[in-house]
Amino acid sequence: MTTTSPESPGIDFSRMSFPTDKLTVKAIRDADTRLDYFDIGPHPFGNIEAIVITERDIARNAFNAALSGLKPARIGKRDHESAWERREMLDGLDFDYQRYGISSGPKQSVELVRDIEAQAVAQAKEHVGPGR
Repeated sequence: MTTTSPESPGIDFSRMSFPTDKLTVKAIRDADTRLDYFDIGPHPFGNIEAIVITERDIARNAFNAALSGLKPARIGKRDHESAWERREMLDGLDFDYQRYGISSGPKQSVELVRDIEAQAVAQAKEHVGPGR
């Protein structure tokens, strides 16, 4: 799916690989039996939707930051609010990635998020050129 607006190019999520692409129904069932019922709720698939949305938000933020000329190392560090938002998203993904066996811990989760951002930045560079 591509998100576009008349003013700027959009990111094409179908060209990206996300950590949740490796998620299986078995992993969801396993997480459901290990965790308290109220922790993940009666419908664990609703939680999966939230994870996918968060991954896309991270990609979209990195894409838009790169389009605006922000260097990849500064993504998520533009200002206090965006740094806080990125940290919140990363913390949530870390918890869920570990819950579903996608990540073994915070360091791996950070690397998975950095990979999402790198893919998004690469797409943005197609629109602004490598010198930016």
